[in-house]
Amino acid sequence: MLGGFSHGSAGIAWALHELAGEFDDRDLRELAGRAVDFDRRLYVPADGAWRDLRPEMAGTDAYPALWCHGAAGIGMSRLLIHRGRPDERLADEARAAVALVRRHGFGHNHSLCHGDFGALALLDLADRTWPGSGGHDEHAGAVVRDISETGLRCGLSNGIRMPGLMLGAAGTSLSLLRLAAPADVPAVTWLEPPRGEDG
Repeated sequence: MLGGFSHGSAGIAWALHELAGEFDDRDLRELAGRAVDFDRRLYVPADGAWRDLRPEMAGTDAYPALWCHGAAGIGMSRLLIHRGRPDERLADEARAAVALVRRHGFGHNHSLCHGDFGALALLDLADRTWPGSGGHDEHAGAVVRDISETGLRCGLSNGIRMPGLMLGAAGTSLSLLRLAAPADVPAVTWLEPPRGEDG
């Protein structure tokens, strides 16, 4: 069991919370709460960050700020749950995640999974929830300038380019479209449904 949105408990917590609401199921709601509690046990208050449980990170003080297994995904989970079930503790955890992502979530690569556009997804959701809290537009401008100046960096090492959604150029292209037309392009990182012609 890992923390994080796509690889671990934060994404599971949000999915279970959505199912609990859809079916008005108390057992699913309890399971969602247990997944949130698991993430909370990873939190290090002195650092405002969540420990990374991946085996290769054992014995380190690394606190990732990524969407897939770090603060960006954990904060997103907290904000999504908070929108459906307002809770000040969830809100505080989301704010801590936003702060960490703003400090350390950029400059690795441009991917949705563990790059700049995954970090931007959290800041976007934070600004939607609490206007001005995420600083999305400022960071988005910096990411676009970086792509213009240095070229696209996918989520694989050694400069390998790939066409995929979460690690590659397709996700970056979709994210750039979303920056250009946020009212028309849904957020894939939290499975926002497509918008019809009626909006």
